[in-house]
Amino acid sequence: MFTAGQRVFVAQSGQAATFVNSPDADSLVIRLDSTEEEVALPRSNVLTVEERIRQIQRDPSLDGKRKAMAIQDAHRTRPPPCGGGLLRQADAGDAFPTLSASSVPACSHYAAQCVIIAACCGVPFQCRLCHDEHTQDHKIDR
Repeated sequence: MFTAGQRVFVAQSGQAATFVNSPDADSLVIRLDSTEEEVALPRSNVLTVEERIRQIQRDPSLDGKRKAMAIQDAHRTRPPPCGGGLLRQADAGDAFPTLSASSVPACSHYAAQCVIIAACCGVPFQCRLCHDEHTQDHKIDR
């Protein structure tokens, strides 16, 4: 059973999409992430995230690293929530600074341009690995 807004994939191409509705028991309407186009496909041509991960794991043409990256992409929502832009608007009396992904050291570990504020030191970084590389006296508390 699918729910509106659920992440799905086209079976043959692995293309990411969002479930819109099901006009009948045998077909589904999905919105393709790449084009925002809505298309109707037979149920057998649409995979859930779990089915897509199983498909990736069975693919003999992918090595371990490529499988891990493909599985990570399957879990990623569209688009990454930070999108590399402004994280939030600060109010006039706000004690927290307005952050953007460009205001912290560049990340070479992940494609998503998010900003985290490490609870251990309160310093913004793009990922936990960046934190550990740029701090000498401690590692991030996971």
